[in-house]
Amino acid sequence: MDSTVMPEMQTLAAAVATHLGHGWKDEPHPEHPRYSANVIHEDGRQVRLYVDRYASGREAGRIHVTGQQPKPPANLPEETDRINFGHITVAGTKTPRQVAGDVSRRLLPDLTTALATWQNKVQRLCAEEAERTATAHRLAKVLATTPTRATRGASYEKRKLHLGWTGANRSRGPEQRSTTTPRASVEIDADRSGEYVKVELSGLSAAQAERVLRALIDQEQHGEAPGN
Repeated sequence: MDSTVMPEMQTLAAAVATHLGHGWKDEPHPEHPRYSANVIHEDGRQVRLYVDRYASGREAGRIHVTGQQPKPPANLPEETDRINFGHITVAGTKTPRQVAGDVSRRLLPDLTTALATWQNKVQRLCAEEAERTATAHRLAKVLATTPTRATRGASYEKRKLHLGWTGANRSRGPEQRSTTTPRASVEIDADRSGEYVKVELSGLSAAQAERVLRALIDQEQHGEAPGN
């Protein structure tokens, strides 16, 4: 496709922002300023205008207008990109006023709904993250350790926090020649129903195991476990 027939995106975006009205402004695309530009609103709605340089036939020169997902908070461990923010195309021969009209009628209703859905989801995910973090730090004080998080794997695995504890070696056996080491592995997560914790124990003495089991029974029967 001959690049001379392409609309100049930055100039178009500035004019479209003006016609969309109060609160809208244009921003250049950081990588492809000639072929792509952004139009954003102060309330968080974002639109990208671009042309496909390699399109041919009827698609050549058409302007793509895509609703954009805002950047989520840096500490949010779960992806939030499963929401459709809308996409339309318009003829490259249309005026900025006509493009703005198409955006208002055909894209902004879907974009506005998607943004509200995204904001509610982010708010929920942030609340869940705060809950699991608070629980992890509470338990970390008991174990005198620091919570860690996986850096690889699925998003639901990376959101979980982990704690570990290793006790002193303990001799065992009739001749006291072998040892065992008590260990605890703790996994903390939270979802819409609240926080939940997985604890795996190994190498406990009978007395330690009895204390753990009694604490569980006491909590079920009387509420908060002793010592909390």
